[in-house]
Amino acid sequence: MKLLLLVLMTFSTLVLSQEPVKIKIETEEVTIKPSEQKKKAYVQDKTYDLNNLTTRESRALTQYQITAGVGFDIESSNVHLSFAKSFSRDVLLHTRFSIPVGIDESDDLKGDDFFFAEIGAKLFVSNSLFITPSIFYAVGESLQDRDFDFLAGTTAQDPGDAAGAGLMFTIGNEWRINKSFVIGADWAGIGYNFVEFDADVQPVIVKLINFNVGYAF
Repeated sequence: MKLLLLVLMTFSTLVLSQEPVKIKIETEEVTIKPSEQKKKAYVQDKTYDLNNLTTRESRALTQYQITAGVGFDIESSNVHLSFAKSFSRDVLLHTRFSIPVGIDESDDLKGDDFFFAEIGAKLFVSNSLFITPSIFYAVGESLQDRDFDFLAGTTAQDPGDAAGAGLMFTIGNEWRINKSFVIGADWAGIGYNFVEFDADVQPVIVKLINFNVGYAF
């Protein structure tokens, strides 16, 4: 009996004194490869057919563009020059300058002289359609808010320069031919003078149908 108790006590001591068993599980790295269909779709998205480029694809392959044209700014026909720097396929930093053409110097009431400048972001929302929010500065007789007296045939103020600055929004289309040749039009733009450097400056500025041609590189 004593021998049996001694054996049981010894076995219990050995069981209780054993350290916990450590189990190590090794993990295996698994690489998931894309399907051939996904590979082809990725390659098609990142490459272009240089012989059949869309306007949007052409913008992705150029960094700068210069355009010039004619149109209607404020109260007169104009000539304008524009520069653009590409930040992405659909976003361009845009600057534009315009002056009038065909001024009748003998008509003191008309007052068609002006200088118009703007800088903004040309945001393409489709292949060719864009919206351009911009900040502008304009100065000249055309900006003067004059009240015309039809009976007397005179204006309430003498012709003189007025100046203002504000925000403008323009909508238009622009296309590319053979990647680099640019044609397009600013269909309409409307701006509001928030900063008036002259009390007689007209608050609203409008530009209409400005055609553009140029080169991108």
